[in-house]
Amino acid sequence: MENIHTKNSLITCKVLGLFRDDREWIEALQETIFTASSSQSRQLFANIILFYEVADPKLLFSTF
Repeated sequence: MENIHTKNSLITCKVLGLFRDDREWIEALQETIFTASSSQSRQLFANIILFYEVADPKLLFSTF
């Protein structure tokens, strides 16, 4: 019974946007691939890590 409750709670939290994910940062970095230099992309990544809350910095780094 607890397993069902836990699963429903996780789904509810996700639907309500209560879980943090890095979708916003991934989209921002994807946009820079075509318009920014490598140096500018690295600077943006550093700014994101330093000044914003990133759920999984290692994953974000390895993605780009």
